[in-house]
Amino acid sequence: MPTAQYLSQLKPAAAVLAPILTATTRVNLQELVACNEGAATDYIRAVIKKNTGPVINAYLFYDLPIKPGGTFTAEINNMVPAGSTFDVYSQNGNVSFNLFAFVTPVP
Repeated sequence: MPTAQYLSQLKPAAAVLAPILTATTRVNLQELVACNEGAATDYIRAVIKKNTGPVINAYLFYDLPIKPGGTFTAEINNMVPAGSTFDVYSQNGNVSFNLFAFVTPVP
């Protein structure tokens, strides 16, 4: 049974929507883990931008609160085509994100 690969890690600056992944091949996004390292509640966003054909922005969550020292895990299970980006955001800049996925080679 295949297991998800650790793909990327990012701690974006405060209030900046930043790419944690730009897909160079098809990717089956599996899990996003967000950890608030700060002393105050932080609010996070995550969006998949599929850049093939018309641009479609699909927010997975928007301004989701994470308590100080808290961790949030999102099971995604979404196949994205090459050229897509997965962006994350932290209102206060205190959240570290880790992304896990299956990478599918293009035949």
